[in-house]
Amino acid sequence: MATVVPPPTVTRMTDQEFLDLAPDDRKAELIDGEMIMASPASTLHEELFAFLFEMLRIYVREKDLGRLLGSRTPMRLSETEVYEPDIVFVSKERESIVKRTYIDGPADLVIEILSRSTAYVDRGRKLIECALAGVREYWLFDPDQHIAEFYRLRDSRYERVPADEDGVYRSEVVPGFWLRLEWLWTQPKPLAVAHELGLI
Repeated sequence: MATVVPPPTVTRMTDQEFLDLAPDDRKAELIDGEMIMASPASTLHEELFAFLFEMLRIYVREKDLGRLLGSRTPMRLSETEVYEPDIVFVSKERESIVKRTYIDGPADLVIEILSRSTAYVDRGRKLIECALAGVREYWLFDPDQHIAEFYRLRDSRYERVPADEDGVYRSEVVPGFWLRLEWLWTQPKPLAVAHELGLI
């Protein structure tokens, strides 16, 4: 007689249950009411994260623009959707949504660095839900394929915005901040980038 293997149990929970129960030592997200655990990040992912976070943090702090937070900060969008983007920016005018352990509402900017285990969701449900919730800019980076995608909110939907003819993308929600796309893959020294951005 064949052994019948039962289907996996899906643990559904509310946003508050997720915020109470999500592990401290591993990235997790609440997607459509289900807690999803992330696989370990690749070296390329972590190097790109470190570069972007360092450049944005220097800029945001120097210009006193708001709060920049990393990948272990939950962003609560609804009772079924709580994400932990790689990087989030909340403008100074909206800093009240930043609580002690999570962000209560949409950040102004969400940045996701794709991996094999997250690409489908990052390009799909999360992109749609972030638009509906009001995240004003959504950036996607694929470090393996050297692809950068920038989306801006237009009437509750995202419009993809290309870099200019010089390979530069200029943010609307981080005033004055711009990225030269080649930086993403070559990751020059921080002082050189800070000089180009006019910080030193």
